[in-house]
Amino acid sequence: MLLSQNGRPLAIIEAKRLAIEPYAAKHQAPPYAKSLGAPFIFLTNGELIYFWDYTNDDARIVNSFYSRRDLERLAHLRETKRPLATIAIPEFSTCDKGNNGGCASISGSVCRRWTRPSNWTSDGFSSSCPPAPARRT
Repeated sequence: MLLSQNGRPLAIIEAKRLAIEPYAAKHQAPPYAKSLGAPFIFLTNGELIYFWDYTNDDARIVNSFYSRRDLERLAHLRETKRPLATIAIPEFSTCDKGNNGGCASISGSVCRRWTRPSNWTSDGFSSSCPPAPARRT
């Protein structure tokens, strides 16, 4: 078992002898990982190593065991993950003549909400936007 810095279980290792394909033993590890509260599983036979986030993905081959820091980061991302639909879209943007078809004014570090300028042109850009930077080729 691999532990976090504060002693929480991060991963278990299901080890098999070299002649056995580790993926074939995948059904043995989840009950043990669940009972310990470990979010990740490594399956290995000493030659192949599979990493498995068993509640989200299928096992995949990796080159080596992940470090404690990597596993802690993955566990943190997993705990703080939110559905995209629940994330508020900011009402402020920066000045851009790109794909959004308009621009917002910036004065100092304060950005004002986009509104259709009175000098709106038929091509969709306001002449009050600064010119786009020249592209280097």
